[in-house]
Amino acid sequence: MTAAGPVSPIPARLRGGPAVKVVLVGMLVFALLIPLFLVHDAIQERHGRHREAVAEIGFAWGRPQALVGPVLVVPYAEDRKDTDGRVVTLRHRLFLFPERLEVAGELAPEVRYRGLFEAVVYRADVKVRASFTQPDLQALAGPRARIEPREAYLAVGLSDPRSIDPGFALTVDGRAVATAPDSGLRSGSLSWLRGALPVEADGTGRSFAVAFDMRFNGSERLLFAPLGKDTRATLGGAWPSPSFTGAFLPTDRRVTDDRFDASWAVSWFGRGFGESWAGGEAGDPGQTLEASLFGATLLQTVSPYRLVERAAKYGILFLVLTFAVYLLFELKGGLRIGIVSYGLVGLSLCLFYILLLALSEPFGFAPAYGAAALAVVVQASLYTSAVSRSLGRGALFGGLLAGLYGVLFVLLGLESYALLLGAVLLFAALSAVMYLTRRIDWQARGPVERAAPTV
Repeated sequence: MTAAGPVSPIPARLRGGPAVKVVLVGMLVFALLIPLFLVHDAIQERHGRHREAVAEIGFAWGRPQALVGPVLVVPYAEDRKDTDGRVVTLRHRLFLFPERLEVAGELAPEVRYRGLFEAVVYRADVKVRASFTQPDLQALAGPRARIEPREAYLAVGLSDPRSIDPGFALTVDGRAVATAPDSGLRSGSLSWLRGALPVEADGTGRSFAVAFDMRFNGSERLLFAPLGKDTRATLGGAWPSPSFTGAFLPTDRRVTDDRFDASWAVSWFGRGFGESWAGGEAGDPGQTLEASLFGATLLQTVSPYRLVERAAKYGILFLVLTFAVYLLFELKGGLRIGIVSYGLVGLSLCLFYILLLALSEPFGFAPAYGAAALAVVVQASLYTSAVSRSLGRGALFGGLLAGLYGVLFVLLGLESYALLLGAVLLFAALSAVMYLTRRIDWQARGPVERAAPTV
């Protein structure tokens, strides 16, 4: 006697065939790009608010600072004829830079808060010593120039001078020179202070020493300009994560868990300008000076927004790998999992990044990552157990998902080798999927009937 009935010859043979299910899952992955894009928008919005808070704190305390100076400025006039033949007097300035410049800076950093957002600020104590040798002013300005030596002055530039201690003063050969703001000197983003220093028109070869101590507030970074033919600078502070930035890196640096110290030695050969600069109002050397700045930025422990953004870039990969596990449950385990169940698990994975972002701001990235990953793993594992009607499969799925989050955490902590490790793990995952599905008939069209054995 022979009996026949519909029997599934391959575990988890899908209605419409495995290939159709794979297509449906692929379409679902594309649909889930919408919440992932919304996650990216949320990250950018919070990061923008953080930058606004940092800017507000910097405005009230002191902005990122660049210190430039001292510079000897000598005005001069020159008569030219315009297109109508009329004589026009043009006023220019000579900017004379020191022979040798020594800068020593000490920072006292601290963290200030605006709501959940934090910013690094500092109190700076900078000592500057410079030596000048007066060149031939007439030769620099040109034969038709009328030098105004009695109007010469020393200039010191700072990005945000509002927080300078009131006691600031320049000294020339040990003699104090009264200083005041200079609203007439425009050079890039710098604001200038000036101290009168008359010179002699025929004082070529005269040497003098300039010194000043300046205390001021700032935030995030402090930069110096290599004005001397020989510039020596040191900078240190109680901060464990400096970033040495600008046109020149330090010749020597030492960074410990609670402090950094760095020193620079810069010659005038590679700085982009010579011993002097001659020009009018449009020819001030501000942009050139700013291009040569060097110093340090006080980095915070890795920004949670940057890490969350990096984690969110792996969102599609997580969806694909997780759905691959569900497909394997169907193809190898004889299950039928609806496409809606795939979608709910995918939304749970997208929710991970919102949880991570929300928890990172008050608690820091590492604790937030652990809490968000635990919440999503437990949620997705319990749901998988219910859908598959098997605690074992739910536990297996949870273990695989926890492993993925663990690998992602390691990748986020790597900089140089993140791509290498990620590529190796992806290759291993694809190899495992290819091995487990090597006997699947992807061309099958719906359930296949097979005759039962003859009794």
